[in-house]
Amino acid sequence: RGIETPADLVELFSIGLPEVPDDPWFRRAQDLGYFAANQWPEHPTRFREIWEAYYREMSALAFELMQLFAVALGLEKNWFDDKVDRPISNLFANHYPPLTAVPEPGQIRVGEHTDYGSLTLLYQSDAVGGLEVLLDDVWCPIEPIAGSFVVNIGDLMARWTNDRWISTLHRVQNPAISGPASRRISFPFFCQPNYDAVIETLPTCRQPGGTSRYSTITAGMNVSGKTDVSFDI
Repeated sequence: RGIETPADLVELFSIGLPEVPDDPWFRRAQDLGYFAANQWPEHPTRFREIWEAYYREMSALAFELMQLFAVALGLEKNWFDDKVDRPISNLFANHYPPLTAVPEPGQIRVGEHTDYGSLTLLYQSDAVGGLEVLLDDVWCPIEPIAGSFVVNIGDLMARWTNDRWISTLHRVQNPAISGPASRRISFPFFCQPNYDAVIETLPTCRQPGGTSRYSTITAGMNVSGKTDVSFDI
């Protein structure tokens, strides 16, 4: 976003697709850097098993939500199916260590940003809040609700809908408390469509005269471009 800030106060663990099929489409995707072997710690026991199972559940839920999105946008229920059936999605654990020192000026747990893909499913596992969403130029706290997910619209859905649905600008603010009780963990699943899915304005979202606010790209081009900017590649 062109905003210079100190480093975010967060640690991340991420995986991609648990098992990458050995076929030409996936081999091409691997060559382009969209799938890589996951790296696993030896402990705790069953860590890999649980993470892979959770990834599959979140992937299935995201697929179902994309079908609901299609209906809400006046499309056939299965309109997105062949665009998200081999997604380049990632599952993260975001660990926010206990706040034990005064942050630098402008330093928070995660700076303001939008997510890259079509949607994000976020599970907040404890009562330590901090997630904020910008609504009408006001940062609004999104408190954890037991047994629920926060669903964010991502940049690709904004492009698909020609800004009928805009991507969610959000951040994670520092806690009001310090010490061990300020530790926070959350689990976001970032739904990224197939790397070669063409992202252009949906037929139900074109402006008068058939115009679009965005150029046509692929999902892979989108995530590569944004990653390069984020990490100054």
